[in-house]
Amino acid sequence: MISPVMYMRRTAMRDVEIAGQPIAEGEKVIMYYVSANRDERVFADPDRLDVTRANADRHIAFGQGPHLCIGRRVAQLQLEEVYRQILRRFPDIRQSDTMEVEPNNFVYAIRKLPVAFTPQA
Repeated sequence: MISPVMYMRRTAMRDVEIAGQPIAEGEKVIMYYVSANRDERVFADPDRLDVTRANADRHIAFGQGPHLCIGRRVAQLQLEEVYRQILRRFPDIRQSDTMEVEPNNFVYAIRKLPVAFTPQA
């Protein structure tokens, strides 16, 4: 899963330790979604898109806990409907060339994604 936001910075509100790493109150911490969504401890073969994997919903593209995106469910419903409509209209749609990503340090944006399909009669 690719999150549109690649990272988020937070400030530690108190001293804490995460996975053996001490973090002092006031320190800045960056969480890279790109890395977390490809964690081999969570996802088998993490670089392969597999929407049928048992834990496919464990990605953090919409955040987690108190930072869960308030629009998460609306976005999921919209994406489900978009995919449903595209696949109904173009059942054989496929990527036909290399995807181009917009250079950016904060958000992941697809600039170009060529596709091919058989036109419906």
